[in-house]
Amino acid sequence: MEDVEKTLRSIGCPPRSVLPVIIDPSSSSAVTPRVVMNTPTDSMAIVDYLEKTYPARPIFPDPSSRALQSLWVHWVTQSEGGFGRALVPLLVEGSLGRLGEGTKGWVGPDKGMDTETKKKAWKELKDQLDLIALFLDRNVDDTAGDGREVEGVLVQPPEISYADFALCSLFVWMERMGGREVWAEVRGWNGGRWAMLWEKCREYMDEF
Repeated sequence: MEDVEKTLRSIGCPPRSVLPVIIDPSSSSAVTPRVVMNTPTDSMAIVDYLEKTYPARPIFPDPSSRALQSLWVHWVTQSEGGFGRALVPLLVEGSLGRLGEGTKGWVGPDKGMDTETKKKAWKELKDQLDLIALFLDRNVDDTAGDGREVEGVLVQPPEISYADFALCSLFVWMERMGGREVWAEVRGWNGGRWAMLWEKCREYMDEF
């Protein structure tokens, strides 16, 4: 975290508290590469930019779904009672262990969770994923026999869309920063559908 200001200044972006920020050097001259950032009033700025600039593989297969997908993503990732917020208590411990020494000093010592607090955190996480699974089950319909998605995995089957990437990104965070314990447990919940979602999104996961 102590490197955020320096990194932002290096790409011509003023220090800010709202992330993420992306830089796209291929979109303009090498002297002034394009910097795109989300804002408190526009959390879709980066998504909209990438959709417009690189339309070959749209993440809104049905353009009319943009509003509903955006609402879903906000609820899952940012809302006070959403899945993303439920993840935080369980991932803070693992995440702090992966941060640099300067950041550890900035955020203070990791005191960990007592047994009762951790139990409540796991229950909240399970409740949130049970609710998401309940919503996704509304897509389970194989009566038409036309090959539609029947696992209750994707938000807008049969295409992977923005909503699916947003949910899977939280599982990636879980797997990378929460240690083996969290993802190893969660991937099998709700009939293993979260592991299935991971596999559907895998080909779009770039590693740098």
